[in-house]
Amino acid sequence: MFAAPETTVPKILLIVEDQLLLAMGLKDVLEDGGYRVLELAIRHQEAVGFAREIKPDLALVNIDLAGGDDGVALARDQSHRRPCLVHQRAG
Repeated sequence: MFAAPETTVPKILLIVEDQLLLAMGLKDVLEDGGYRVLELAIRHQEAVGFAREIKPDLALVNIDLAGGDDGVALARDQSHRRPCLVHQRAG
């Protein structure tokens, strides 16, 4: 289990993942660890809108998103506003 450091307020996260079941599972694990996941986005533009709205401390971004969207480009675009962790799911 992942746990938010006890000395800080739980981090606010945005998950950008086009596989809904995977995103929901990741959200559950992170929330069980004390993090706050405020939104799940599946596309680049949707993620940009949510990021402007909720101003997350961190965005977890899949490399390959639906519709040809590029998670690396999204992370690069958003990195000056907030840290982004880019991941690639196996399989």
